[in-house]
Amino acid sequence: MSEPVLTPLVLSLKVALAATAAVLPPGILLGFVLSRKSFFGKALVETVVHLPLVVPPTAVGFLLPGAIAAFRRQHPGVVFQVKEAGSREIETAVGSEELELGIVTLPTRTRELDERPLARDRIVLVASKDHPLARRQRVDARALNGQNLVGFEAGSAVRWLIDGALREAQVEMNVVMELRSVAAILQMVETTGSLAFVSELSVQSEQFQRSGAVVPLLVRGLEIQRELALISKRGRSLSPAARAFSDSLG
Repeated sequence: MSEPVLTPLVLSLKVALAATAAVLPPGILLGFVLSRKSFFGKALVETVVHLPLVVPPTAVGFLLPGAIAAFRRQHPGVVFQVKEAGSREIETAVGSEELELGIVTLPTRTRELDERPLARDRIVLVASKDHPLARRQRVDARALNGQNLVGFEAGSAVRWLIDGALREAQVEMNVVMELRSVAAILQMVETTGSLAFVSELSVQSEQFQRSGAVVPLLVRGLEIQRELALISKRGRSLSPAARAFSDSLG
């Protein structure tokens, strides 16, 4: 494998090993106590120490790490179970009460959810540094007609926003690939010469800035924004862990 591919894999392995070393000993002890012992308040402890959270790829990599780190400094006993999914899947899981909390791209498609806006995020165009359009200080939206595009999965909330903005600008691009992961999209932009629309949060990340292989482009006549929100089932009582984390997000 090439170095750009190996770097995130090595980083992921280091993070996984460090996390395992940190939580395994107390986890084993706590698991033994919860599985073998009965005591007053056991149910409360079980809800306090586990917090399943399903979020979009952008939130996993660029929005949540700092928030979770800050929360765990105050609540070191809480174990997060973070999974990656599309906004529509998350809405369904929270609406059916499989999960207490999720983070999605607004708007949602149901009135059964409470929404708490978290952040506004611009969606920006990126290209490999060798792409002809990367030489321009600003690109006219019409120059995107016929260009190859690596897109987010069809049906996802962010893809819906991007497609709508392109239609409004009367721009038709050639979608050559659909992916969920922001990291995979950026890798394909670098290696295939295609363009992509991604979160500005990912473009501002240290890893993106350090790489320099993919660059953001300013597009005249095309503005795409989205709002990320924390959702929960309307009328559902949250566990202590979920309520505390929700409150910590402001």
